[in-house]
Amino acid sequence: MKKHRRPLSTRSAVTIGLAFTIALVTGSPANQRNIDSPNAASPGTPDIRNVTLSKMLDLKDKPAKLKNGSFEGDHLSVQLLKSATADLNRDGEIDGVAVVVSNSGGSGNFRELCLLLGNGRKLRHVDTACI
Repeated sequence: MKKHRRPLSTRSAVTIGLAFTIALVTGSPANQRNIDSPNAASPGTPDIRNVTLSKMLDLKDKPAKLKNGSFEGDHLSVQLLKSATADLNRDGEIDGVAVVVSNSGGSGNFRELCLLLGNGRKLRHVDTACI
């Protein structure tokens, strides 16, 4: 009899995403195979370099649509630093985490962790945490 796993909550997925990102930033060799190059997406995985970020901490009613890992708007610029893909919430879909640096022209640059949940071939931005 096959056991069915219950999908993780968004909070659990954020926690897993944060741990995953810390491993990426510190260079854990076990996760190197999951790193998406900022210059190219792996075949069959959603493209984090061109995702729409709608839950950024400093957005003003408009999403930041990354194009090749960057976004320049009237009040906000965003650059993708690192990203990784995996099935974070055990639903069978590829999810992702991205570390971005944002600048709204105010007090400096901010690094943010973005949780991106997959729904087929597209990633949906569901949460952001300042890191």
